[in-house]
Amino acid sequence: MADRLGWALCCLMLSSPLLLSCSEGLVVKPRGTVTSGVRFEFWRPSDDRAQPSKVWLSELEVQQRGTDGTWKPCWQIHGSARLSEIRFGDTPEGMTRNGDIVWLQYGGRYRVRVSASDTIAARYGGTDFEIGPDGAPRPVESS
Repeated sequence: MADRLGWALCCLMLSSPLLLSCSEGLVVKPRGTVTSGVRFEFWRPSDDRAQPSKVWLSELEVQQRGTDGTWKPCWQIHGSARLSEIRFGDTPEGMTRNGDIVWLQYGGRYRVRVSASDTIAARYGGTDFEIGPDGAPRPVESS
C-alpha cells in the first residue's frame, strides 16, 4: 500500500509541471457599442493573424463594478462552444446562462473573465473595461 502511495505521489509530482505548462493566456478584446452590441473577441497572445482565434469556450463571466466597489455578475455562461467571439447577452448552443442579464450601461465599469481551450492548451483571460460616452468599450486598468 505504501509503495503504491509513494508511486502515485511521484507520478503526480512529475506530471504537475506538465499540467501547468498546458495553461496559456487568452487575450479578450471587447468591441462594438452598446447600441449595436458589444462583443468579445478571443486572441492568442502570440497571434499575429488578422482575425480572432477559435477556442472552445467553457466559461465566461462579465461583472459590473458597483458604487460600493464590489463586483457583481451581470452575465454568466458555461458549457462548451467553439467560438472566436461572442456578443454580450448571447447564449450559444452548447452553453447555459446562469442568472439574469444586467445590460451594459454608458459610463459603467466592467470586467470579463474567460476560460477556454484549444487543441494545444487550456486558456484563461480577461480584461477590465468601461463603456464610454460613445457607447464603445474602452480598456481600463485592473482593480
